[in-house]
Amino acid sequence: MALSAWLALRSRPTEGPPTFQRLTFHRGSVNSGRFAPDGQVVFGASWEGRPPTVHVARVDPPDSRVLELEGCRVVGLSASGEVATLRQRLLSRAPLAGGPPKDVLRDVTAADWTDDGSTFAVARASQGRYRIEYPIGRVLGETGRVSALRLAPDGRRLAFVEHPVAGDDRGAVVLLERDGKRTVLSEGWSSLEGLAWSARGDEVWFTATPAGADCALHATSLDGRVRTVLASMGRLVLHDIAADGRVLLERATVRAQILFGRFGGTEERELSWLDFSTVEQLSADGSRLLLLESGEGGGADYATFLRPTDGSSPIRLGPGRASGLSPDGQWVLTIPIRRPDHVDLVPVGPGEARELRVPGAAAHEMAGFLPDGKGIFVTTRDTAARRRTWLLDVAGGQARPLPLPENRALLDNTFSPDGRQVVVSCPDSEAPCLYPVAGGGPRPLPGARPDWVAMGWDRRGRVYLLDRSMRLPAVLRRLDPRTGRLEVVAELGPRDRAGVTAIHRVVVAGDGQSFAYSYFRRLSDLYVVAGLR
Repeated sequence: MALSAWLALRSRPTEGPPTFQRLTFHRGSVNSGRFAPDGQVVFGASWEGRPPTVHVARVDPPDSRVLELEGCRVVGLSASGEVATLRQRLLSRAPLAGGPPKDVLRDVTAADWTDDGSTFAVARASQGRYRIEYPIGRVLGETGRVSALRLAPDGRRLAFVEHPVAGDDRGAVVLLERDGKRTVLSEGWSSLEGLAWSARGDEVWFTATPAGADCALHATSLDGRVRTVLASMGRLVLHDIAADGRVLLERATVRAQILFGRFGGTEERELSWLDFSTVEQLSADGSRLLLLESGEGGGADYATFLRPTDGSSPIRLGPGRASGLSPDGQWVLTIPIRRPDHVDLVPVGPGEARELRVPGAAAHEMAGFLPDGKGIFVTTRDTAARRRTWLLDVAGGQARPLPLPENRALLDNTFSPDGRQVVVSCPDSEAPCLYPVAGGGPRPLPGARPDWVAMGWDRRGRVYLLDRSMRLPAVLRRLDPRTGRLEVVAELGPRDRAGVTAIHRVVVAGDGQSFAYSYFRRLSDLYVVAGLR
């Protein structure tokens, strides 16, 4: 009997290590990917600085062809041989065999498709909020920004990635039933990108990290028990899981970098510091730059730096999210990452920090100084993820709301030099409007196009605007609302554009002589991984 048991154990197959098969070999970035029913892989990628295109790849032997679908990412495949894509929030479907796309729905930020191609689940942006609909038109609930949404294999529930803080990939994994019941399965991740259901539908797999930007592959049960599936030295991004358990996984190197220049100049200066540098503000004379480090170098609490634009080393001011530099350059606003129930007023030189807060706010998201330096604006979020912008005096006093429509809040410092007006999207569109700070009806920004977004003003009362699409090179325009004079003042983007996915933020010095901007570079390879459990 003992011999029989020993032979049974010897005959049982052993589980070997995972196997990795590389699919891509060019320099650039992958933005999406799905397994096709026939075993092929359909993915979106941008190689050597060219616009993103959709590729159909055979796994063995590795080979691919390009579809005539540009500037989009893949969000679904149907058994009938169609691919669903998203391009600038436009959901479309197209034949995998080739042919033009059929537009389905606008204002979509994330989507998934049932296998038979009959029904979509979508996250739709509407007046500053996000609605989950399944099927289209049936609202299951409202949420913060959604970057990934997937239907369970049986179609009875959804899972999605929610990012509560504007402009940050911190996030949570959320489960949503068809009756609207919402359950947060896992939260508190410093960076979260990529999500898919396990082949059996009993777990949600995702790629995330508790600090920095190097994401590992994790899985959560439907009752919230989290385990690590695959650790990583670097950033992993999950794109899909096939019915046979194979995993479509991206290995990426992601950096945020800063360039500084002067209008009319020919050269831009690299002012990045660690691995994920984003510019937040320039001093009025352009001599210093406020920057945030939110990657591995910044750590779990992020880090705020002030750097001279001559390229010399920066001063570390402390932890938190950099948010604003005072007009006199003596104070900085930061928001704590772990406890965002207040804004820190931090001295650049000797002195003590102070806390400023809006009573009753669940979280403080954004802040900046008003032009006179005596007050600040703060955008807060309540427990229902609704945003509102407030004005506070630095010396103290009661917070008062900035008179904006219920669906609008301030996420950039776009106050006019005299502090009497602020540029925010119009009440019923994304076009830029001028709102009186003292109250009153908004009016469209004279001379601005509906698809432009304001970056800020200079002291001469001129507004700086970018195309909302953030195409490369990004065109920076200067508009004088009083005269209607409009001019192109810079084309933004690094010379080497391989893997550059977006211009993240543009700031202009108050004297109107210099500018700085951040951009993201992502260099990645796509793999099919077998044997993960």
